[in-house]
Amino acid sequence: MKINGSPAAAALKVSPGAIHFRKTSDFDVPLDDLWAFHMRPEALSLLSPPLTGFRVVDRGAGVANGSVLRADVGRWPLKQGWVALHVAVEPYRSFTDIALESPFRYWVHVHDFEAIGSGKSRLTDSVWFVPPRHVGRTLGRIVVKPLLRLMFSWRHRVTRRETENNAKRRSVLRNQNALCGQGLRGGPS
Repeated sequence: MKINGSPAAAALKVSPGAIHFRKTSDFDVPLDDLWAFHMRPEALSLLSPPLTGFRVVDRGAGVANGSVLRADVGRWPLKQGWVALHVAVEPYRSFTDIALESPFRYWVHVHDFEAIGSGKSRLTDSVWFVPPRHVGRTLGRIVVKPLLRLMFSWRHRVTRRETENNAKRRSVLRNQNALCGQGLRGGPS
């Protein structure tokens, strides 16, 4: 079974009544760079909007099958724990995190990565969630989905900034090294 074409989500049984949210963006970087950014130890901290109060407490073994991430979300007095299990990790293709403990009754987040041409890639974040008990399904759609839209727009902007700026810096360094190398070999100055 495939859920919206996602190989990572295919193995997961989506909770009946879960609300689906999806955000897709294209990036002017190779798939390797997009994947590498998400594997950086500080990636989740960078991707968490400041107002969410999301703070990684223990990143476990990083993005690896069976790794458990522990975090705090929210601000006092509403701060809560968030524990997520990483599963279905397919390098350069996808990974999934499942909330074991969170404010949500159900939360599955699938990250899909795709090469879409020479030096270009695509990221699709798919989230299935059931709102917290005190927030009904209708209110969940009205309140939570717009908040997710804001949060994932932020995340994709940060991803773009981090990956595309890194690609530009590498390009400048390659050009500088090439010029310096020519000068050292007696080439044109």
